[in-house]
Amino acid sequence: MGTSSDLVIADGTIIDGTGRERFEADIRIAGGKIVEIGSKLSSAGAVIQAKGLIVAPGVIDIHGHSNATVYKNPSFESKIFQGITTEVWGNCGQSFAPILEGENRETVKNILSTSLGAEDLKMEWNTFQEYLNHLPRLGINVLPLIGHNILRTNIMGKSEEAATEREIEQMALLLEDCLKMGAYGMSTGLEYFPGTFATRRGLIELCKVLVRHDAFYSTHIRNEDRGLWEAIDEALQVSEESGCPVHISHLKLAGRNNWGESQRLMNYLTDAHDRGINVTWDVYPYAAWGGGFEDIFPNCENDRERLAGIAQDPELEQRIKREIAEELKLRGSSWDKITITHASNSKGVAGKNIEEIARECGEDVLDTFIRILIENDGVVKIVGHDMNQEDMKYLLKHPDTIIATDSRAIAFDSVAKNRYPHPRYCGSIPRVLRFAREGLFSFEEAIRKMTSLPADRMKLWNRGRIEEGKFADLMIFDPDEVTDRATYEDPVQPPAGIVHILVGGELVINDGVHTGKLVGRMLKQGR
Repeated sequence: MGTSSDLVIADGTIIDGTGRERFEADIRIAGGKIVEIGSKLSSAGAVIQAKGLIVAPGVIDIHGHSNATVYKNPSFESKIFQGITTEVWGNCGQSFAPILEGENRETVKNILSTSLGAEDLKMEWNTFQEYLNHLPRLGINVLPLIGHNILRTNIMGKSEEAATEREIEQMALLLEDCLKMGAYGMSTGLEYFPGTFATRRGLIELCKVLVRHDAFYSTHIRNEDRGLWEAIDEALQVSEESGCPVHISHLKLAGRNNWGESQRLMNYLTDAHDRGINVTWDVYPYAAWGGGFEDIFPNCENDRERLAGIAQDPELEQRIKREIAEELKLRGSSWDKITITHASNSKGVAGKNIEEIARECGEDVLDTFIRILIENDGVVKIVGHDMNQEDMKYLLKHPDTIIATDSRAIAFDSVAKNRYPHPRYCGSIPRVLRFAREGLFSFEEAIRKMTSLPADRMKLWNRGRIEEGKFADLMIFDPDEVTDRATYEDPVQPPAGIVHILVGGELVINDGVHTGKLVGRMLKQGR
């Protein structure tokens, strides 16, 4: 059914992405764009009957991580089935380019190889442009960012020192080259190696490069729990001193010490905006975070080459155990709230919490933690349940909050099921639509937060709204049936109630079934 030559969506209830009230109309699509919105439109081609269904813009996921999984899942299966038609990737300081020839090339590749989906990826490219040339056909649209951690590692390798003036200059030149090749901006991952060693001054200088190119800046701030407020202040100061707008990724109140502070946080950011700081943020709709063991393991020791030495150094092992225990205590968390989602070299642990695994093995929980860490060269993915549901919903509901998934595109197959990923990978967007049906906000507001709001932030003037002349990236769903089916216990589940998805006017999901079309585009800055 349907090509971009001539297609009509008939009798649908349109929510156009702007937040205004829904209305009933037909939509005519030709050449990949919306060419007419009206009543009783005729078609020389196919007709999608949408009576009783909502027709909305395709979702723009401003915070994605499908850089590596795209090679095994070019259809972006878990994303497109949710209604996501565009993803911003290269977030949290990690992009898969550039990987320059020279003494630091293998270090860059080693860092990237820890990403899910990159285990067997050869990474034969050097420049950002060569990387783009190696990508497969895309199932959805992509906006690529350059990761600060990769810029830094290309220039400084494993160094834990503050960057010198010369090194900052080299990073700035490398960033500028990538922007000229079409990169959309830069991201930082200041909670991860080697971003933890970045200085405020260095970040300001790189953001000045972004300003010159009118490019996007997103930051995974330096701390999201006990150091949250200082980390937000740093992000705001970098923005203010560089003149670069800042987008805070996956904003959250992690750790019990921050529970109940959601109103204070929103007021804090709103006040900053009123002072002239151009700050935005995104939130995902879950009260549990997902990451790696590095999120609770002391950064200075989270290095593959050092891990093996822990078992041979009792003093070091005891110090690390004390630091980990103190970290969990300060977060107000416990081992039964830390669930392993992926540890390829440790059989039977995925889907279980650390306390449960330790009990089954007859071990102390800290011994279990260290053992699994060493067995997997530090590459262990986890979900942490130390956020508050009401805080999450308060952040989600704020009118300036952009809703995102913070996820990789995965396939609905046995490989993914055995990894127990965070349910946000498959359930974020339908979960938000369910929240809307349950009254957290209107469908109109929920859709605005996932379409025109991120489109405006990314300056995607031809997407994110249902208007004549815009690209026909569209989602059609049943407002009475749409819901998330992914759970923490069974996370690799497609949603219910999302019926049709179009990308550039092409029908990619038809009656809940993928048509096999890969029609996404790489959307480049300034192109």
